[in-house]
Amino acid sequence: MSAQYPVDLSAMLEGIRRWVVTESPTRDRAAVNRMVDLVQSDVAGLDVSIERIPGQNGLADNLVIRNTAAGEGPGILLLSHIDTVHPMGTVNAGLPFRRDGDRLYGPGLYDMKGGAYLALEAFRQVAKAKSAKMPVTYVFTPDEEIGSPTSRNLIETEARRARYVLVTEPARDGGKCVTSRKGVGRFEVTTLGVPAHSGSRHQDGRSAIKEMARQVLAIEGLTNYERGVTTTVGVISGGTAPNVIPQHCHISVDLRVRDRDLEARRHGEPGTADDGEFGRLKLEPSNDRVEELRSRLVIPRLAGRRCRRRLWLQDLRLVAREVVVGDGARVLRRRPSLVLGGRLGLILLRQIAAARRAGRDRRERCDRTTLRHRLCERWRRGQRQRPSHCEES
Repeated sequence: MSAQYPVDLSAMLEGIRRWVVTESPTRDRAAVNRMVDLVQSDVAGLDVSIERIPGQNGLADNLVIRNTAAGEGPGILLLSHIDTVHPMGTVNAGLPFRRDGDRLYGPGLYDMKGGAYLALEAFRQVAKAKSAKMPVTYVFTPDEEIGSPTSRNLIETEARRARYVLVTEPARDGGKCVTSRKGVGRFEVTTLGVPAHSGSRHQDGRSAIKEMARQVLAIEGLTNYERGVTTTVGVISGGTAPNVIPQHCHISVDLRVRDRDLEARRHGEPGTADDGEFGRLKLEPSNDRVEELRSRLVIPRLAGRRCRRRLWLQDLRLVAREVVVGDGARVLRRRPSLVLGGRLGLILLRQIAAARRAGRDRRERCDRTTLRHRLCERWRRGQRQRPSHCEES
C-alpha cells in the first residue's frame, strides 16, 4: 500500500492468525458463524453498513458489508468465502498455524482466509480514509466448499449490480490472475447389494463395495486432461462389519469441465459406466416421476408377508430399475431384487419378467391370490418348510 494507507505488518499477521485458528468447516454451522462474528467485529466502528443474512438448510450466515461513501450505483464487489474443507481440530494436530520465513501455514489459510483478510484490510483502509471513488461491497459466504448452495442467489444478485468483481481466491503459479473457472458437477452414487454371512453364506451375497470399486475405476477413467475434464471420487463409505457381505456403498463424485460445450454434452448425454456385477449404472438428473414411484411403490420386504396392495406390472418394473439417492436418480439394472429385498422379491420380479416375455399387457393387474400362490410355490421348491404366511386359502 502507499503512504496514504500505512500497513502494520505485525497487526496483519496477527489478524490472519486469528482467522486461521478460528476453524470453520462448512458443515459446522456454529464454527462458521464464529468466523462470521470475527469478520463482523473487524469492521466494527467503520462508516459502513452491515447486513447479516441468516443461514439456511443447516449452514451458517452470509455477511454483506457496504461502503457507500461514494454514493449508490454500480461499483466494486469483493467476494470471499470463510468456510474451509478442514475438520475441526486440524489446527491443533496435523496443520498448526506457523510462519516459516515469508510463508504462513495453517488450515484454510491458502483457500482462502489469507486472501480474504488482505482484501478486508484494504477495504478497511479505504473506509477509514473515505477515499472510495465508487461504491464498494464485500460479501462473505459460508458454503463455497460445497458448491455455494445457499449463497448462490446472493452472489448472482450482487454481481449483477457491480461494475467490477474481485474474488479473493489464491492466484496460480507465478502470481497469475485467474480470469475464469471450470464448471462443477456433484453426484452422489449408491450401490445396493445383498447382505450375507461372509463365511457360511458367502455365495448368497452380492457385495456393494465390490461393485462400487468397479464403478470408481470407471468414473475416474473419464478424466481427460486434454479436454479439460476431470472426475474425482472424493469420499467413499460402506459396509457394516468385516464378516458381512456389504449391502451398501456410497461415493461422492466431483466433475470439472472447462467449457460450456462439454457441460451441454454432459447434460444431453448422461454418462454410463461399464457393466458391472449388478448391470449398467447410469447417472441421471432426478425427476418427479422417480420421486413419485419411490414414495408410492417401494415395497416392504415380501419374505414372510402377504402382498398387501394391488400391484401394477409397469410400475413395479420402473421401481425395480430406478433408485433415488441424494440429489439424483441412479439406475441399477438386472438386479431388481436389490430394491424389493429378499428372496421373494426376486421371485416376484422373475414373474414380472416372464409376463413381459409372454407379451402380456403391461398394465395387467396382479391378482393377489394368484400371486401369493405362485410365490409360495416357488418358495416351497427352495425351502424344506413352508412359510407361515403360505397357508391354504
